[in-house]
Amino acid sequence: TKGLENYRGEMDKMPGSMQDAIEAAQELERALQILEEAQNQLNISQSIGNISMAYNAQISQENLVRANNTTRSLADRIIATKMANTVDLESISIKRELLKEEERIAQATRDLGDKSTETWKKIKAAQTALINLETQEFAVRRNNSKRLNKIRNEEAKKAEESAERQKAAADKVAEAERAKADAIRAAEE
Repeated sequence: TKGLENYRGEMDKMPGSMQDAIEAAQELERALQILEEAQNQLNISQSIGNISMAYNAQISQENLVRANNTTRSLADRIIATKMANTVDLESISIKRELLKEEERIAQATRDLGDKSTETWKKIKAAQTALINLETQEFAVRRNNSKRLNKIRNEEAKKAEESAERQKAAADKVAEAERAKADAIRAAEE
């Protein structure tokens, strides 16, 4: 027992006792469990997000068909274009939140001591995907602006053509009235 007491005394003198090591290991285990739960929640969110994005893609496509239907009114086409844009941006927002969560989980894994290449790749993949998503969002906004301008230009052209047809019809009526007046004058002479 004397040897055990000496051993225990020596161990207690060492920086960081066994109890500290046990507590640190337990804390790491709790953190890993929290991280695993967060990953499970992310997987569920991704599944829900994928369903939502597929639904949004269908709605967006239907709105684009409406927007491109030239038999519809200008207001209806503009509303359909804006709705398609809103739905597309909502899908991008969902993707952004999922990617941020992926990055956060990968960073937390690294912070807990996992310095593996796989963890590093997950962090970089999420960061790259976020940058690509920003580019995609810019493209969606630009394409929406182009669609709206195209619709407005088509409507302006239709209005111009209609005005030209009305002017031509008015000119024909005026010419017919002049011809009629000339015929009446000629008959009176």
